[in-house]
Amino acid sequence: MIQRLDVENNWKKVISNLSTETTFKLPKGSEFTAISDPVKNTITITPKQTGISRTIGKQEWTRFAEKFNEVIDSDYDPMRPGHYAKISFNASYLIAIIKM
Repeated sequence: MIQRLDVENNWKKVISNLSTETTFKLPKGSEFTAISDPVKNTITITPKQTGISRTIGKQEWTRFAEKFNEVIDSDYDPMRPGHYAKISFNASYLIAIIKM
């Protein structure tokens, strides 16, 4: 069973776990790297295909985590990026990161 996200604690855990650059794989096979910047309180993801970095801040994480919990409460699969299309273009990356 998938657990609800504690917005604050899970953010701290993600920032801590990404203190060194980590490579992730998306379901369709694409890879990306992620690393945190605890000073700026952000995560930087870089898709290997484009090499163009994106920064995710705590505000975007909070919106994602709150929607994640709403999806769980509605008995849907929160691991489907389509649920987050209106709040984040980075949902597939965030889902991969929370699976770590």
